[in-house]
Amino acid sequence: MIIPFVYIYIFLVTLRIFTMFPQKKYYALRGKLEMIFGMVVFPVIAGVLQMFFTEISIICFGLTLGIIQVFTAFLTNRITMDELTQINNRTKMMQYLEGYMERHTEGEETDLHFLMIDLDDFKQINDTYGHVEGDRALIRIAGVLKKTLAGHAGILARYGGDEFCIAGEMLREEAEHLIKNLYENLEKANKQAASPYDIGMSVGCAQFTKEVRTIPDLVNSADEDMYL
Repeated sequence: MIIPFVYIYIFLVTLRIFTMFPQKKYYALRGKLEMIFGMVVFPVIAGVLQMFFTEISIICFGLTLGIIQVFTAFLTNRITMDELTQINNRTKMMQYLEGYMERHTEGEETDLHFLMIDLDDFKQINDTYGHVEGDRALIRIAGVLKKTLAGHAGILARYGGDEFCIAGEMLREEAEHLIKNLYENLEKANKQAASPYDIGMSVGCAQFTKEVRTIPDLVNSADEDMYL
């Protein structure tokens, strides 16, 4: 009697994943959605086959495939996750940008915008308060960036050191609105934090265009805009 309800629940979970996966705002969750889908779909297929081939233990094979899928996704997540801030790392960002460029033909104008974010005077925080406090500052800014991006379509990553980056398919107006929200949320976080210093940041924005066709071009263009 319980088994039909289990299959109904699995079906609803799978349907929910299918509806969420194409939506841009869930891009950052796609890795987890793929992991859940793999964990569910293999046992379901095996369960259906088991009803026709009762002499063979197909369900165990399906469960094994589901576990392997979860383990593989877990390892991939470890490779592409920044350990300190618990957001994507540079490798994940490069994968996203490479995949995006492969999907768009040469000379095609797109709405991909890339934001480079650099903390102001971060070395001074490390020199004055120590590297442990510097790590806390990085975690704080990562939280601000993650919270702000939740209302926009895009992917967030730690580029390296005290640099972060955001990439996403958005219009110029949306990118400017995102930058405005980043500064506002950082100001709020500084006021709420019981800290002897405020975190400052500089943000540069670049668009994937006919002139900016490669990842280095995109990063350099964002850097130039940031230093302005």
